[in-house]
Amino acid sequence: MLFDQCHVLELLGRVVQGVTSNHDAQEDLMQEAMIHLWHQEVDEPGNSPSWYLQNCRFHLIDLLKRDHSIDSLLRANCGSHLDGDSELSEDATDELISDESPFASVCAHDIMELLAPFLIPLDQIILGYLGEGFAVHDIAQRLSLSHQVVSKHRRTIAALAIHLGISPPPTHAH
Repeated sequence: MLFDQCHVLELLGRVVQGVTSNHDAQEDLMQEAMIHLWHQEVDEPGNSPSWYLQNCRFHLIDLLKRDHSIDSLLRANCGSHLDGDSELSEDATDELISDESPFASVCAHDIMELLAPFLIPLDQIILGYLGEGFAVHDIAQRLSLSHQVVSKHRRTIAALAIHLGISPPPTHAH
């Protein structure tokens, strides 16, 4: 199991630190993340480690956005809510999903590897460019296609990703 592996627990700790800067909440969130990781491994076997870590990250973000008490998950809503300091740490979250993050690189590679066999060659090329950070209009110019055609293919790729259970990262209001 992944939660038995030290390097996975270290990455999971980074995920927890990325979703909150509140040190008091981090311990509870780490426990929640480990339980969620274990459940996901049992329920969805065979995925990559980064898939499980990203799944835990989304789970924790969802918990914090819903303003649920971590204790309430364990005690059927008999606990105090997380205080205002437990909001998402945008700087740390951005670091986890930034292009320089090893976590983001592993996730992007795993996602591309998962999607590629289901895509036609043109979609694979577009996915590659998207993975490198190119905008739709830049991809259209490189491939001598219209912006609308590339957008249509991008929507096809996104629909496949959603069908395979790959969720987009949450958006932040700055």
